[in-house]
Amino acid sequence: MIEHMTQPIQNLYKPASLIALLSTSIGFSMHAHASMNVLSWTLCTRDLEFIETHVVNVNQDRVESIDPYGIRRQWRTEELFFAIAPRRKLIAVPVDGDTPVIEQIAADRLIWLTDGQIIRGRVKDSMVPDFLRCTIYTQGTIRSEALIPLERILFISDHLAFDRGTIPTEFAAESDSIRTYSGDLLEGFIESIGITNTIETSRGDISLIIDQVESIELANITEPAQGMYITTHDGLRIRSDEFDFDFEHPLTISVDYSSLGIHKETSSAWMLNPDTPSGIDLVDLSSRVVSFAEIVPELIEPTGDRSWTPDPSVLESNTHPVFSTIDLHAPVRAVYPLPKGSERFACKLIAPTNLWTDCVVSVYSISYSGQRVELIRQRLNADTPSVELNTELDRDTKQIEFRVDPGENGPIQDRVLIEYPRLIVRD
Repeated sequence: MIEHMTQPIQNLYKPASLIALLSTSIGFSMHAHASMNVLSWTLCTRDLEFIETHVVNVNQDRVESIDPYGIRRQWRTEELFFAIAPRRKLIAVPVDGDTPVIEQIAADRLIWLTDGQIIRGRVKDSMVPDFLRCTIYTQGTIRSEALIPLERILFISDHLAFDRGTIPTEFAAESDSIRTYSGDLLEGFIESIGITNTIETSRGDISLIIDQVESIELANITEPAQGMYITTHDGLRIRSDEFDFDFEHPLTISVDYSSLGIHKETSSAWMLNPDTPSGIDLVDLSSRVVSFAEIVPELIEPTGDRSWTPDPSVLESNTHPVFSTIDLHAPVRAVYPLPKGSERFACKLIAPTNLWTDCVVSVYSISYSGQRVELIRQRLNADTPSVELNTELDRDTKQIEFRVDPGENGPIQDRVLIEYPRLIVRD
């Protein structure tokens, strides 16, 4: 089920908040496994526009949607950065024709690969220490045995970590580590992974059985591979050049077997439950969308007559990093450094309105030479509680500055939310 946030934060997660309204607007005939809230998706276009719509069919070439009036529209996948459904839990039901089904035990793991894929498997002992041996499965159905070089693995976690929301969003470990269910963290060099896991530490070699291990992180480098990725509600992320789903019939997806450590001479599509898909990501190594909320400000200072102001905080999303929001709790000037190659910026500025809310919000771009360009300036109050910004950036833009100044009522209740701040970065 979708997790509802309490006010005033719940308004930030529009992809989830529209489900109840839109699901009553259209009476689709659905497969028994599918539910209406699967269909309400958010599309992020190549100009950073967000489109909330009912998706009815997706394949490698296009996304098709239908609005409450029955009007259909299509987007070419090359026009999008991603398309995503709200986070929800999925009950695994094996698809007809799939065999064999296995029971979940403590050895079942989610496995993050350096190329951006995430698979689910049962860890086994390997005859080759430099490789992870596992049985890959989807929704309880065994797919294949796999042998994956340890240098291609970023993270291995408890299979329930995805539902708990305890998985990291970025991986940049300086050393290998094993975290146990008892809370111990062992750091060093991992020699082998399997039913028995051995890590070389400053205290000597330590071995742990997999039932004791909550997560394993390897100090490998993320190396995203270009292509289209299918994500699922149970945590999978699979690169595929051919897929098709309509929420009524099983998702069919071709798999790059060699990238998953599977050796097969003939390829066959995987079939997953109709309500499995949670999104598609289009990874373009030359241009990417980045969550601005992941950037740490390099300058924070109060505005108006205040001598102190709280630091901005980040309201993280559990659906996609781009849906995170920065909370400016009081009048403030905050300057953020930009990644090189930043060429477009978009966000929505919201003042949660209370009795005394009245402020002026300004956004500036700052070049490497120090030139400031005002991107937007707007008074926010009960009459105008929000304003949207979506603009190109000069190629020499170094920083973005947000400034909140008190209005007629002073600094009381002058809080501004930077909703879904996002950048296009060209590498």
